[in-house]
Amino acid sequence: MFAVTGTVRENCDTPQRRGPPSSPWQAMPPFAGALILVIACWLASNAVLPSGAMAQSTSGSTVVEHSGPRPDNAIITNNGWRCPDGYALGASSRCEAVRAPSNAIVTGNIWRCMAGFVQRSGKCEPLVAPAYGFVQGNSIRCTAGYRLVDGDKCVVVVPPRNAIVAGNDWRCLPGYARDGDRCAFIKVPVNGYIRGNRWFCYTGFRNTGTACERVRAPANAYVIGSVWRCSPGFFQEGEKCLRIKAPANARINGNEWVCNPGYLRKDDRCARLAVPANATIRGNSWRCNGGFQSDGKGGCRRIAPPVNATLRGHGWFCNPGFRQSPDGRSCRPMNQGQ
Repeated sequence: MFAVTGTVRENCDTPQRRGPPSSPWQAMPPFAGALILVIACWLASNAVLPSGAMAQSTSGSTVVEHSGPRPDNAIITNNGWRCPDGYALGASSRCEAVRAPSNAIVTGNIWRCMAGFVQRSGKCEPLVAPAYGFVQGNSIRCTAGYRLVDGDKCVVVVPPRNAIVAGNDWRCLPGYARDGDRCAFIKVPVNGYIRGNRWFCYTGFRNTGTACERVRAPANAYVIGSVWRCSPGFFQEGEKCLRIKAPANARINGNEWVCNPGYLRKDDRCARLAVPANATIRGNSWRCNGGFQSDGKGGCRRIAPPVNATLRGHGWFCNPGFRQSPDGRSCRPMNQGQ
């Protein structure tokens, strides 16, 4: 299996070998290198690549990738092949120079009209700004209070009753909602209020779509916003709040129970922590005391600092004028080599 790349294509077009002495082409015997080069060149010229390959240039220009037999003047890509910048696939199945009309520029493998022009029938025709309009890029825009009609006219925006002009359109006043080409009055249900162009329910009520329904909390619960929650010491089960039953050596914390310090939760109970020697309980776990570190087997072993080192917390550090050795086991003078 040979990977066809741009480097191989270059070697096919220019028979001489290139690259530093370490190049794989020069490292091979002359006969073997020549044979592989011939096979790779044949593959490059007859490669049929997957269809539907697409690409995008990092420079921002439009790049079009193709599949199928590759023309001689095309460039191989990861997903197929493409014509060089300024060229496009022509009727002759070759990469031909992109011919841009007047007032156009070539970008990648296509052409586009310059700012102030629009493409029509293969040409770039100038854009003419209408009254109350202006040209922006390759299109026409209207000033505020006007809207674009038929692509080349700016007509005044006429808002309906209970509406105001907003940019190039209109919007309804607070208390009204857009309904087609008019502003309909918003009917606020009982226990609701208007905010802008919508209605909302007061705290303690939920929105059903057409009304504000009171939130009814079960026993041992309280209402917050448009929902209810169980009180501390209770947990929700369906539409009820049940009392939390904490096991021995546990305490209630909000809507759940947690084990006391020195105990660890195991299923529905709290088991006493097995604390090794030279360790101290920290909440629901333990930690080795200063001067000791975990031995990886559930215990704490004493830290033995090397010469010219000082014990600090749960580790050791080299004294001033010394540095740690590459193997991390000793401290060597700063002026001593590795």
